[in-house]
Amino acid sequence: MKSLVHYLALVVILTLGFIALILLRYHPLRPLAIILTPTAYIVWGIFHHLTLGSHHRQVVLEYLSLAILGAIIIATLL
Repeated sequence: MKSLVHYLALVVILTLGFIALILLRYHPLRPLAIILTPTAYIVWGIFHHLTLGSHHRQVVLEYLSLAILGAIIIATLL
């Protein structure tokens, strides 16, 4: 049940980030949405693995690298 709440929070974070990208398409605050969404994803991943007891440096690096890659893709393609 705890993991379900965690994954629901992840869905909310990513959905809000996607909505922000659409709503701020030509707005000067769009880079803020591009930065905040991956940051929230990294924080979620660290919190999730801390509660599961599987928190390691490799896990943090994985979330960090995926967030950076996603931010670069979103910033350049959209």
